[in-house]
Formats: sequence, C-alpha cells, structure tokens
Amino acid sequence: MLCDLHIHSCFATGNQTPEAIVEEAVSKGIGLVSITDDDTMDAYRDLPEIAARYHVSFILGLQVSASYGGHFFRLLAYDCDPENPPLNDLLRENLGVWHDFGGELVLILSKDHPELSVDEYSGYTKDPKHGGFKYNSYFFDKGLDGGYEAGVKRFKQYQEEMTGAMKFLRFRPVEEVIEIIHDAGGRAIIPGGYLRNAETLAKDIENSVHMGIDGLECFSPNYSEEMTQTALGCAEKHALLITGGGDGHGTWAKPETFAIGVPEIHAKELNLGTIRVYG
Repeated sequence: MLCDLHIHSCFATGNQTPEAIVEEAVSKGIGLVSITDDDTMDAYRDLPEIAARYHVSFILGLQVSASYGGHFFRLLAYDCDPENPPLNDLLRENLGVWHDFGGELVLILSKDHPELSVDEYSGYTKDPKHGGFKYNSYFFDKGLDGGYEAGVKRFKQYQEEMTGAMKFLRFRPVEEVIEIIHDAGGRAIIPGGYLRNAETLAKDIENSVHMGIDGLECFSPNYSEEMTQTALGCAEKHALLITGGGDGHGTWAKPETFAIGVPEIHAKELNLGTIRVYG
C-alpha cells in the first residue's frame, strides 16, 4: 500500500480541503494518509467521514513549531489526543506567535507597500483558498504574491529586517514540546526538512536522539537517496520509528517538488510502531 504521512490542508498552510487531499491521494493509488497541519488538528473535524467515504485509512497527525538550539524547528506528531489540554494550550500559543510574526512582516513590507496595514492585518481573516499562513493570505488579498517562493525572495530582499523579525518566533524548546506530545499520547518525529545537511546528517541525528524523539521522517522530498539511506541506518541503530511524506501544500509551495505522493512510499518501508491507523 502506498502512503503519504506529511500533507498540509487549507486549515493551515496548504490550500486543499481534506476532501481534495483524499481525492488526489486516491487518484495516485495512496491508501494511507495523515494531514499534518502546522499547530492545528482542525482538519480532523472532517477527515474521518471523508476517509471512510473514499475507503482510505488515516493517522492522526500535525506539525508542531518549536525551537532547537535557539533556532526555529518543527516536529511531526502522530497519534496525539486532539482533546489534550496541554497540547491545545501549546497550539494556541504557537498560532499567536505566528500571528505576531506576520504582523512584523507586514510592518516591514509596508515601507514599500503603503497599501499594507498592521491594524488591517490584525483584524483580517485568512482565506483558506490561498494557502500559507494568515500573513501570506493577507498579501494575496492586497495584490501581492503570498506564495512560498515569493516569501523566500522577500527574505533575501529584506534580509536584515527579516532576520530581526525572526526573534518573534519564540517557540518553546523542542525538548518541552516533545514532552507535551508524549503527554498527549503521541509520537514525535523529526521532519526531513529540519536535518538536511548531507555532510552532517548522521551526526545531527545522533545529537538529536537525546531530546527524546521517537522517529525520523526518512522518506522526504528534502532528502536524496543517500540521505534517505543515512536516516534509515540511524533509525535502525537507535530503534526509531520511520515515517515519510511529500510535504504537499497544494499549489501554494512548489507542487512539482512538494506534493502528495512525492516521493513514492510503500507502507512496508515504514516502521510505525504502535501508532494507530484508522479505517
């Protein structure tokens, strides 16, 4: 069975509904999915019914913001209790951090784009069809490109100001986030995009094991075949879970690279341990 356990929906930074995600998965022969939205599990209000209708299995998932070594980091979390109070407190806190960060980006860009307003942004409601965070959607609605690639270009254009804005991304330390994930009954996985230096990958994974991680996303569009094999070797050495996914965001972020079913992953290649599969 083919699977993809790293997908973003319109409830966060993607621009596909859960039903559109499942439809695309089915069209690609994928029978097991997980929607791993940033700091929210809202997609799971709809997904169980949709998955049952399409005869697709799913795993409860999300992606949680954190800090590691003073830098922005993320963790994939699977099989968490969506009603767990400490987890929900953390997610609300993280979404607040993203809101404040967006306000700072709006302030930076407003110097060259007077049509942007921090006050207007504060009262703005994200349009789910756009993808990205609230500030990305706001940029789209103000006539600017709010896509992933545009964001990368802006970071380079306003590098000094953007670097300063990063101080607003004050998330909890990754060790504390892992404890909260475990308290919610979940498993904490390092995504492929956050340990991606091919020359130091094995050492970086070794250094991260002490944090209490449960597994690695070994199959990722961010990894070459060599890096995948390195990650698999480390997972076997440390008895870690093995997951994989395409990091798809619909059309918001490079769909030719980050997409459902890219790379092609067979369930037999994974080690999900006791993570529950529904359907």
